[in-house]
Amino acid sequence: MTSSRIKHALIMPNDIVGVDAQRMVDFAIAAEEAGWDGFFPYDILVNPLPPDIEDEPWESTPDMDVPEYKPFLDPWIILAGIATRTERIALGTWITPLARRQPWQVARDVATLDRLSNGRVILGVGLGKRYDYEKFGVEWDAREMGERYDEALEIIDSFWSGERVTFRGKHFTINDVALLPTPVQRPRVPILVAGFWPRKKPFRRGARWDGIMPVFGEWGRDRGRPPEEVVTEMLTWYHSITDDPGEIFIDASPPGASPDYVNICKDLGATWLYTYPNRSWLDDVEGRIRQGPPR
Repeated sequence: MTSSRIKHALIMPNDIVGVDAQRMVDFAIAAEEAGWDGFFPYDILVNPLPPDIEDEPWESTPDMDVPEYKPFLDPWIILAGIATRTERIALGTWITPLARRQPWQVARDVATLDRLSNGRVILGVGLGKRYDYEKFGVEWDAREMGERYDEALEIIDSFWSGERVTFRGKHFTINDVALLPTPVQRPRVPILVAGFWPRKKPFRRGARWDGIMPVFGEWGRDRGRPPEEVVTEMLTWYHSITDDPGEIFIDASPPGASPDYVNICKDLGATWLYTYPNRSWLDDVEGRIRQGPPR
């Protein structure tokens, strides 16, 4: 299960640039020049933060009484700009909540971006934050959202085939329509599924598609346990349910990781290590990006 070459993804919180959309494009250009393999801005509508938050500046919890709203640029428009200024780096979002989007629009947007970037897109998907639903009048029901999510995945994949699609689901109906163009990548843009361990359903979903993106919050569920122990448990179970694990994104440097952590991740089949900025980056984000991925 050892990966021949592990790739490095840079996860970029959109609010780190405020309203300066061009700066996000500049960050991606710098990332490509510095040897990063992928660039992934957040895909959330709002990120409510209390004014005195003690954690990282872009972390939050769903139940905040006095939120402070910061600018959050649209990630897909940002990625379109990045696609025209880069040549190699993979492009995607962290992480698109399919249940709150129209799947045909996602299919069209991602196919267009894949054409614009000449086949460099990865689609990371998940349920998303409940406040991205409830604050816009959508009742949060995890079971119903999961149903919409799975139907959306099936619809998107069907549209990317280029064939005419008829679909009758509980939440979506499509009547004999082809949605063109298709993506450059065949049979589809890779679909990677987000999940919080030890919840197993997202990992089963990832095994049905093209891999997994366990989000960094997984460590919060296992306070006191070494990260390498959690990763070993998680990926050993994941490999037990699939012979084709696809891409596996793993946090590059969770708190408390041992010196052997990265090698353990590679031995367990990780294909990507992801890094996201912390407080030490804030004074010079581009400078830190230009230092390149972790060695």
